Amino acid sequence: MSNDTLQYSFESDAEYLAELRKLIAAQTVHVRFDPNKLRGMDSPVVVIAETERWALGMVVLCGVVWWFFGVWIAGSALAAAAAAYALFGRRAIHRNIERRIHEQALKNISTWRALWQFGGVTLESASDANDMCAAPGGRWISFVERKIGNRDASRVIAPN
Repeated sequence: MSNDTLQYSFESDAEYLAELRKLIAAQTVHVRFDPNKLRGMDSPVVVIAETERWALGMVVLCGVVWWFFGVWIAGSALAAAAAAYALFGRRAIHRNIERRIHEQALKNISTWRALWQFGGVTLESASDANDMCAAPGGRWISFVERKIGNRDASRVIAPN
């Protein structure tokens, strides 16, 4: 290990998570995520009921249309409901996953650990798109230490 790494060795990973939040707030680091992976049932930031609400709404809508207007129009309603889910429902679910990453995972170390082990998250430097750290194989603490080092080096004022 280099001396730079030892300089930022905090007591716990919770302190590194707090530093990561600061870096994200300063827009030095961006969090990218794979919504298809994080929609999985085992993801720590998904709520399965979101998809079920969309499905239940589609079933109720199609059932009501079938009851009052018949099979052919209900089939059309089913196609329209499926298109609405594909266009709007998935985007809404993806926005909710992103919101949960920022509101829950980045504030709770156990949720962050579970999310990082699950995968589907990438930390990316705002200044260099090639400087990134992807879960679960990447070492996010080393990434944060490197970014803290860059931040502190840019704050150094030359002596007069």
